[in-house]
Amino acid sequence: VEPQPSTTKKTNQKKILIAVIASVVAIAAIVGILFAVGILGNKNDDSGLANTPESIVKVFLKSASQNNAEKAIDCCPSFIWGNDETRKEIYLSGIQSFIDSYPNLSFQILSTKDLSNSKKQTWESWLQWEQLRVGGFVAADITEFKTVEAKLTYTKNNKTETENITFTVIKFKNEWKILDFE
Repeated sequence: VEPQPSTTKKTNQKKILIAVIASVVAIAAIVGILFAVGILGNKNDDSGLANTPESIVKVFLKSASQNNAEKAIDCCPSFIWGNDETRKEIYLSGIQSFIDSYPNLSFQILSTKDLSNSKKQTWESWLQWEQLRVGGFVAADITEFKTVEAKLTYTKNNKTETENITFTVIKFKNEWKILDFE
C-alpha cells in the first residue's frame, strides 16, 4: 500500500496564512481610523507634534525663521480675510514685517494659559462682528481660547536680543489657529 500525501499540513499552513493576512488588515484599519479621527498624525505641525496650541505657534515661528510668510499664514484662520485677496495680502505683508523684524530667529515656548475672561469676551464680540461682516465661518465653531508665550532670540545689528511675545490661539473646528500676537 502506498502512503497518501498529508493534506492536514497544507490546511494548517493555509489557516495560518489567512490569520496573518487578516491580522495585518485589521491593524492597518485601526491605524487608518486613528489617523482619520486625529489621534495619530497632525494637521498643524509637520514635526509630528499633536494638534496643540504650542504646536501651531511652533510651526508659525519655524516658518518665520525660514522666511516663509506663505507657510506662516497657514497658521492663521483663513476666515479673517475670507475671499478678499487684498485683505489676505495685507495679512501676508504683516507677517513678512514680523519676519523681517526678527532676523536669525530662534524661539522657546514658555507657557500656555487660558485666555482671561475679559479678553475672551472681547475676542468673541470681534469674531461675531467678523462673522456678520465677512461671513464664511460661524463664531460658535471656536471652542477654546488660549495664550502661548514664546521667548524669541534673534540677531539684529550684530547684537543678540530676546523678546517675549504672547500669541492668542483659538480652536476652530478642532484645529488650533493663531488669531493674534503681541
